[in-house]
Amino acid sequence: MSKKVLNYEVTGHGPVIILLHGYLSSLHYWDELRASLIENNTVITIDLLGFGKSPKPKNIQYDYHDHIKWIERTIEYIGLDEPVVVAGHSMGALLALRYAATHPSSIRRLLLLNMPLFSSIKEARSELTGTSLLYKLGLYRGLHRLVWPVMRHKACKLLMRRVLPVKLQGMETYLFASNAAARSGSLKNVIEDQHSEKDLADLRVPTTLVLGTKDRAVYLKNLRHINLTDSIKVLQTNTGHHTVIENLKLSAELLHARPSLV
Repeated sequence: MSKKVLNYEVTGHGPVIILLHGYLSSLHYWDELRASLIENNTVITIDLLGFGKSPKPKNIQYDYHDHIKWIERTIEYIGLDEPVVVAGHSMGALLALRYAATHPSSIRRLLLLNMPLFSSIKEARSELTGTSLLYKLGLYRGLHRLVWPVMRHKACKLLMRRVLPVKLQGMETYLFASNAAARSGSLKNVIEDQHSEKDLADLRVPTTLVLGTKDRAVYLKNLRHINLTDSIKVLQTNTGHHTVIENLKLSAELLHARPSLV
């Protein structure tokens, strides 16, 4: 695979679905969902720039421009010749939204799962630093250059597997497959400094926006102040931040484009 494109995997046969994972993740986040889709769809899973097995340049900002440029280049390299369905989780949803807003003719339908909705950088930072000690020390206190190499050790991964909720076990295998520039840059320049309100207002692609009622309350609160176009349908689910894992059946149904749901 060319080093000028992102790492990706293509499986299945049929209409194309592209899946973009979230922050501190990889294309393996989608493994179970992909398995339920490939009988009737061609599924393309992508490691975002700086994550998983994708290139990890050190001297870039890892902002929207950088991420979208690499996604665009990768899709062009794959050679897709018709509009496709794109789904993104969390930060991947922010990037999927931006890609759809800037490449509407390339998108047939959009699924945005658990997309962060922050009204300001200050609000984002306040919310995220309260997530866990890993976020506070490993990302915001500049210690991630020391913490991440330690967490990649086999013993730490085994420990994490024991403490993770059963449904999230397995994430420890790819949670730390990123470099320092990608972690800090993507956090600062995509998740914190997001422009989702404008991107949603500009959106004309048929879209389903999925929010978990057990996810951050601020997302639902901020959504109430966003003027959504008629092309966007909002679905609230009884899940936390990982609807893909917590409700695999629903996620698959949404991507299979069942009219009653989308």
